[in-house]
Amino acid sequence: MSGFLKHKSLPLITQVVIISLVSISSFGDNLTSKWGLDWYGYYEGKNLNDRVVDPTNQIFELPYASVVSDFRPDGKFSFGSFDLRVQPRWEFTEDWIGYTDGARVSKAHGYFDFSQIYLNWTASDIFMFSFGLQNYQWGPAEMLSPSNGLIHFSTSQRSLIWVEPGHWLGRINISFGKNWSLIGIEELIDNRKPAWIAGSSFSPRGLVKFEYRTDDGTNYLGMTAGGSGDNNLQSWVGEYATYSPLESLSIYIDARQVRGSYAYYPETVGNFVQMQQSLYTSNQIYGLTETGLRYEGRVDSRIEYIQNDIGYTREDFTQAVRGASQLSPFLPTNLPKFLHPGLELYSQHYLYGSIRIPDLGKKKLYTVIARCLYSITDSSSTYSASIQRIWGDYVNLFLEASYLTGENNTELGFINEAELMAGMRLSF
Repeated sequence: MSGFLKHKSLPLITQVVIISLVSISSFGDNLTSKWGLDWYGYYEGKNLNDRVVDPTNQIFELPYASVVSDFRPDGKFSFGSFDLRVQPRWEFTEDWIGYTDGARVSKAHGYFDFSQIYLNWTASDIFMFSFGLQNYQWGPAEMLSPSNGLIHFSTSQRSLIWVEPGHWLGRINISFGKNWSLIGIEELIDNRKPAWIAGSSFSPRGLVKFEYRTDDGTNYLGMTAGGSGDNNLQSWVGEYATYSPLESLSIYIDARQVRGSYAYYPETVGNFVQMQQSLYTSNQIYGLTETGLRYEGRVDSRIEYIQNDIGYTREDFTQAVRGASQLSPFLPTNLPKFLHPGLELYSQHYLYGSIRIPDLGKKKLYTVIARCLYSITDSSSTYSASIQRIWGDYVNLFLEASYLTGENNTELGFINEAELMAGMRLSF
């Protein structure tokens, strides 16, 4: 998105802001507000090695270096049982892009957007209503949340600077004491982000979520069911649960099941590969399941296993890369379908591990995080590590590095990328 104020949802956002502020401000002196501001300034460098898809970098124009200034205000307005949350975001980026013919260019771009803007009404101890652009998630796993079919996985979501895009949700929470809850969610308006399934258009979608928690909140069990009125979002059922047999130790699962698949798969057509929705009419039940073990003590560590029944085999992925990189009559449609196939992850089996160590050093100013995702299907992997240091009352310095490795025809290896990011966060 180029241009500092270009966003198709802005007229609607403006209406929500004005109506909400006017409504709440009418309460006069009883209105309370609180503002905060985070500013991120950082440098990001990438080693873009040989790529199978778009080797010349003429299509994606991926930068080898970027400098980013990112302002993130956070406003909270309250009166009685009403609460308004406003989180605008303004980002300016200078990119340096290189091509295989030796050309180098720099491009500056910026945008204004809202991460969240929503109004909550706590009608009683039983009923709560919410509407607006919001990021509402749940689930015990760190890598994915399969039981939530409205929000999908992003390869950048574990970065220190990542912000999950909000969704235009209408939500009602019904609480039956502190143990039971029933939540209904409807996504009514498109948030204008790229489609999860290439070529699909937005249509209203929704889900219901039923949850039980123990009195101390340590153990819980939930079930979900959702879908859409047309073919742009597959219906699903989901489950999630956490059980703590010992203090600081928990076992958890998050899963969903679908009938058939709307995802794109590579199919041979003559001498070419075409991405097709091959399992669209299948009656077979497919699951996406993440199970894990977490220890929360001096160190927060976990290990997770992911089984993705509708993912690609190694041969499937090799064929998909071929369809997205070789000249053919299907290349213009294959490429977007390969990039947005309707899969949370491309392959079928993964291991994921992470460790977080806070309060390091004599003054407890450092935090170190390390993560690894390993594809059992094709033996490719991605590694990332970060270190943060508190500096005074307002400054947090950070350094983050990642590396993807594997053979050229593997899910993580075909990207063949190393990345380094260094910067600071100012918080007021």
